[in-house]
Amino acid sequence: MKNIINLILFQFSWWACVLGTANGLNYIGPLFMFVFLMLHLFYLNPNFQETKFVIFIALIGTLVDTGLAGTGLISYEGIYTENTRYLAPLWITSMWAGFAATVNHSMYWLNNRSISGFLLGGIFGPLSYLTGYKFDVIHFHTSILNISLILAITWGISIVVIFKINS
Repeated sequence: MKNIINLILFQFSWWACVLGTANGLNYIGPLFMFVFLMLHLFYLNPNFQETKFVIFIALIGTLVDTGLAGTGLISYEGIYTENTRYLAPLWITSMWAGFAATVNHSMYWLNNRSISGFLLGGIFGPLSYLTGYKFDVIHFHTSILNISLILAITWGISIVVIFKINS
């Protein structure tokens, strides 16, 4: 039951990030994700190792998305300031933290399954960004095919690395 709650709360918070940003409420999604993370870390899984893992993956994910923005191939709505337009915004960092909170729970079945993780990351990573694109919170500055291939590789590798870090 905890895994189902974990998945539902993550998905709800993920959508709050996208829809909040799409409606100019850039901090609503991160607020929902924060509540999810607090519930997760204090009630569903009160474990200091989990807390460190979530923070570490949020930082790594921020670097990944900042790198994507730095290439000029992608940009985000909900940025901090115009001077920080290449820094992944808080709603993106929040999504990475929320995703990290699923690794030992609703996504635990991917543990030690690198090929499955790579394939699923390669499929669902780009689909998540395409959703952001459809809601006009992520902008692509290259063809959808090119960015989808880049995101597929990035997310395929990211999922494998996240699960390796966790093991």
